[in-house]
Amino acid sequence: MAPAAGPVEGQACTDDMLAVDVVPAAPQAAVGTKPTFTLVVTNIAGVSCTRSLDAGLREVVLLDAAGTRVWGSNDCFPERSSEPRTLAAGEAVSFPVQWGGLTSEPTCTVTRANPPAGAYQLQGRLDTKVGGATPFTLV
Repeated sequence: MAPAAGPVEGQACTDDMLAVDVVPAAPQAAVGTKPTFTLVVTNIAGVSCTRSLDAGLREVVLLDAAGTRVWGSNDCFPERSSEPRTLAAGEAVSFPVQWGGLTSEPTCTVTRANPPAGAYQLQGRLDTKVGGATPFTLV
């Protein structure tokens, strides 16, 4: 039996070839402030690959301790762009996102408010690839 073929140089990046992380500018922020988070997409494959990094496919989400969605970067001010990109093996691309400090939901039709102080999680997404949770605290 032939060994399984690995990733091929220049192919489309599959979700397994990417890591998606969110890095807050600071691990905590005061309620009502506008902290900045950085969405980082990294090619973790050993070969270059291509993937659309369009703004509408990138999102940072804030979840409360119960895992309930509190805010998403694409909720009220969705962006659109066309950004096909070839990522070299090991290359990381960063996208800063400033949060306005208010709650939101995907249709942005519910009244927005300051979420209470407490422990939260940040989670990044690039289309179908969802990253792990990063702790974040509102004080």
